[in-house]
Amino acid sequence: MARFLHLTDLHVDAQLDAEKSGAAALDRVMEIASNLRPKADFAIVSGDLVDRGDVESYRVLADHLAQLDMPVLLALGNHDARAPFCRVFPEVPTISDLSVCYQQRVAGVRVIVLDSLVEGQTSGALTAPQLAFLDEVLREETQDPTLLVMHHPPIRRPEEEAAWANLSADSASGLADVLSNHRVDAILCGHIHQTRLRYWTGRSVVSVVGLHSRLDPLGATTVEGGLDIVQGTGLGICDIDEAGFDLTVVPLWSAPQVASVPASVLSGLT
Repeated sequence: MARFLHLTDLHVDAQLDAEKSGAAALDRVMEIASNLRPKADFAIVSGDLVDRGDVESYRVLADHLAQLDMPVLLALGNHDARAPFCRVFPEVPTISDLSVCYQQRVAGVRVIVLDSLVEGQTSGALTAPQLAFLDEVLREETQDPTLLVMHHPPIRRPEEEAAWANLSADSASGLADVLSNHRVDAILCGHIHQTRLRYWTGRSVVSVVGLHSRLDPLGATTVEGGLDIVQGTGLGICDIDEAGFDLTVVPLWSAPQVASVPASVLSGLT
């Protein structure tokens, strides 16, 4: 079994103090990662790495991620910018259209990263070269579990969902065509600042709340809904193997303890 952290929507901003810049949330992630048992094998960050797409913020991010004692796989979101990102992270691969797309095998898991960033736009899209890259990678047969990572979740009902909150309908259709004959165990996304599980084309699409802020789930991603930001951030702890995929969402905001159940009681439960 492989274990990994799912982080998203960091929105690191070098122009703000540590508490507001995203650095404080990353420090909390480092603390969780160091104390986690069993330890995580790798981490996935599904976009909106920084808030302004600037080199200085990417450098702050790089300094913090270097403290994680594990491989970290990065995807881009709508707040990111490719040229500054590639300047600070030149080791992260790109493809023919300069989008940040790659595959990496880590801890017995195949992870494929796509780049749904459309610079100057809030919603996302995938290019023809990206879909061709994905198809080529998926044609490589493997028994390993496979994860697909991209910032924007695929749209399911275009007439009911806000366009800004999703991958474009055309891109979602193209992605569905590529995936139709291939195994992908889960699709990991961010962008919506909510924890959500969507069942799409026979696959689980998992979004976690992110490290920057949380959107009110009662209306933030509907066509007519508002956009209310409420307290609370978090990350996902994920386990995956041949038998399936598990997600545990860890909130990073303080909450009073209601009760404590001792291990002696738990051991007697059937």
